[in-house]
Amino acid sequence: MKLTTTGCGVGCWSRSARTVRARAEEEKTWPDVIPADRLEAAFDVLRARGFVAEMSASTTMSGGWEVSRELADLRREQGETIVGTVFFDQQDAASAMEGHPLHLAYGLVNDAEDDAREDERTEAEDAKVSEDAAAVGRTIVEVLREHGFTPEWSGDASSRITLKPAFVWRRRRARVDTTETWSLGEGNRILALLVEFLPRLRAFEFFPGDGVGVHELRSDSLRELTLCYDREEAAKDALATVVAQARERFPALQSLTVRAGGFEETVEL
Repeated sequence: MKLTTTGCGVGCWSRSARTVRARAEEEKTWPDVIPADRLEAAFDVLRARGFVAEMSASTTMSGGWEVSRELADLRREQGETIVGTVFFDQQDAASAMEGHPLHLAYGLVNDAEDDAREDERTEAEDAKVSEDAAAVGRTIVEVLREHGFTPEWSGDASSRITLKPAFVWRRRRARVDTTETWSLGEGNRILALLVEFLPRLRAFEFFPGDGVGVHELRSDSLRELTLCYDREEAAKDALATVVAQARERFPALQSLTVRAGGFEETVEL
């Protein structure tokens, strides 16, 4: 997770936290399963079958293909076989936010060797590529149907898949971030105000100060908290107050550590 504090002080980040918190409260009123959840589950299945599957892959269609190629190359380097790709770009998402059907791009993701000889393919080879791309489309449509959608598709590899029924696109923010461990330097302590929006966070380390302290933070998932100080005396003094604060703000917390230079003390909770 990469965030920057440039141009934004404590008040700014506090307002941002309130905005995200309000969205989290709104999401609690949503049904247990929304269309975006089913689409995300479908994409998970496709990834497991060797697909690159990305939501809002880029700002444009061409950018989405570039993202697909980069991800495919990375996974090939790890020994995976890539079957194909499926994605939609940010323009598609913006349209779906207005209730229009979501359109999916798909196809084969060539490696560098295939790209180099694309202009040299015979007519029979081109036909084989088209059939392979159509097979990719058939697999995607099948998986989408298994997840409750009724996609429209001509069966032609040159046409996009239209996801139906149409729905207003929205996605749960709580499912976006998967950070489990987080360490903030002294210059980025303001970002600690966002710790409550990391639903899988287990271990967190930061420097309290400048109006950002344990009493202002909260997390239902945090297990290990480390507080860093410039001086050993400050770390020792902090134990008199932060243990009680941490118990209140982090109900799942199991250990609290204070650290300064070579000094370190851990309290099991």
